[in-house]
Amino acid sequence: MQQYSFFAPLLLSVLILHETMTPLQILGAFLIIGGAVFGECYTGRKQP
Repeated sequence: MQQYSFFAPLLLSVLILHETMTPLQILGAFLIIGGAVFGECYTGRKQP
C-alpha cells in the first residue's frame, strides 16, 4: 500500500486544514488514484 501514500496528504489537508477542493481537482484526484489502482490490478496479455 506504500504506492498510495500520496492520498494521505490530500486527505489530511482537506480534513484537518479545511482546504477546499474544486470539482475539477476532485476529478483529477480520482483519475490519478484510478490510474494507479488500474496499473496495479491490470496484468495485460501475456506475450508468448
